[in-house]
Amino acid sequence: MVKALNKKNTFLLDSVGALLSTLMLGLALPSINELIGLPLNTFYLLASFPFCFMFYSFICYIKYESTKPKHMLFISLLNFMYCLISIFVLTRHFSKLSLLGLSYFFAELIIVGLIAGFELKLASQSD
Repeated sequence: MVKALNKKNTFLLDSVGALLSTLMLGLALPSINELIGLPLNTFYLLASFPFCFMFYSFICYIKYESTKPKHMLFISLLNFMYCLISIFVLTRHFSKLSLLGLSYFFAELIIVGLIAGFELKLASQSD
């Protein structure tokens, strides 16, 4: 599996993951916000980040031959930034979050953080 995750396929993985995050944060979780504990506008704010990242990663995937290591570094840093923003938002709303909400965001932070770390490692490798 690791062999299949080359730089080009990592952009696709990032794009699909960002799409999943966008759908979860923009559609699925807001429909059960009373079970999660976040205000609706917070879901939409958080969804806006992966929505933008999805397009960037997909364009990098399509135009891979012309991408440079800085493109992988950029999406990695964006993903780390998203993790920091999410931590800030979760800290701000911690008292309102349910166990389900905490579990979802904890899992998302782990997954996005691992992907960002992998992207950072790939960005530092020469072809």
